[in-house]
Amino acid sequence: MSKEQLHGLMHDALRASDADQTEIVTMTSNSALTWYAENIIHQNVAEHTARVQVRAVVGKKVGSASTTDCSPEGLTLVVQQASQAARLMPDDPGFQVFRLLNRQLQKASVDGSRRPPPPSPENAFLR
Repeated sequence: MSKEQLHGLMHDALRASDADQTEIVTMTSNSALTWYAENIIHQNVAEHTARVQVRAVVGKKVGSASTTDCSPEGLTLVVQQASQAARLMPDDPGFQVFRLLNRQLQKASVDGSRRPPPPSPENAFLR
C-alpha cells in the first residue's frame, strides 16, 4: 500500500469519528530474512506490516484502540472503538487538547481567526 493510499484511508476514517477530537498514528515496517543452505538461498521471506493507533476524546474522556487491519472497514471500526472507549472512561481533569491542535488554536487566536488552519501533511490525521 502506498503512502498516498494510506493517507486517503486515514482521512476517510477520520470522517467516521463522532468524537470531539481524534488522533490517528500509523507505523509501518518492512523486514526481510534470507536463509542460506550450502551457499544457496534456501528461503527468502519479506513482510510489510502496518499498525494503526487511534486516540479519541469526548469531553475530557480519552479512549484508545489499535489495529493492524488497514482496510477501510477496519480503520472505521478502530476509530469507532476508540470513541466508544472514551465514552466509558472517567473524566481526566488534567487533559488538554492534543498538543498539535492546541498550537494551531493558539496560532489561530493570535491571527485573529477562530478556527485552526486547514489540514497539511503535518496535521493531516488530527481532527
